[in-house]
Amino acid sequence: MSELANNPLDEDKSLELIEIKEVLALLLKARGIHEGLYTARVQFQIGLGQFGVNPQDVYPTAMIGVSHIGFSEVKEMNPLTVDASIVN
Repeated sequence: MSELANNPLDEDKSLELIEIKEVLALLLKARGIHEGLYTARVQFQIGLGQFGVNPQDVYPTAMIGVSHIGFSEVKEMNPLTVDASIVN
């Protein structure tokens, strides 16, 4: 769960937050990968436009969305690396 103090999301009992390394471990298990070091990858999509709450209050706007979540093999450990032989 979230380690943030006084996080309003913690009050939502239907919300479960999962650490990135745990998501990566689940992806490796789902793909049947048992060896190697892997790190998570996230691909973002950026949209630009002019938006506002009404036609008089329009501002230049950027929207960022997550389009893909994945992983790639790496040669060295880093804070977001998972060892497939340990988690799977």
